[in-house]
Amino acid sequence: MFGRDKMTHDGTATVVSSSDAAHSVTWTTGGYTHSKYDLILDVHPLGAPAFRAPAEASFAILYSPNVGDVLNVHCNPTTGKVEVDIDDDPRFNVKLHDKAFKAQLEAQRQRDLAAPPGTPPASMSRGPASGGAALDPELQELMRLEEEERRGGN
Repeated sequence: MFGRDKMTHDGTATVVSSSDAAHSVTWTTGGYTHSKYDLILDVHPLGAPAFRAPAEASFAILYSPNVGDVLNVHCNPTTGKVEVDIDDDPRFNVKLHDKAFKAQLEAQRQRDLAAPPGTPPASMSRGPASGGAALDPELQELMRLEEEERRGGN
């Protein structure tokens, strides 16, 4: 009887469905708008059989999970209760996301600073096809060669 709702296992869960449609209340914290989400999860507890369960969790709207995302969870396979844990996940924890993004920008700044004079900034080596994301160096080289070929070998 005691501890029936206690979370007994850690594990992962794959998002089957995610919606904030049933929750009309949003709030702003740290510059991000948050909402509560209703999730359906395929839960994979360590040392116990997988199960499907509903869960509620709050996320910043810009960093909410999509179908197929894998989340860390605490759960109780006996009761089917699940708690989502995003404390260490920079994909969904805005503080960690911001910290990682700032570190990435600083690393790029240091690479630009260390490059020889005349080298284009790394931001110019990111094309619109990448959505601003850094490309694999081999892909960047292939794109550079294609661009040279289009320009007539210059």
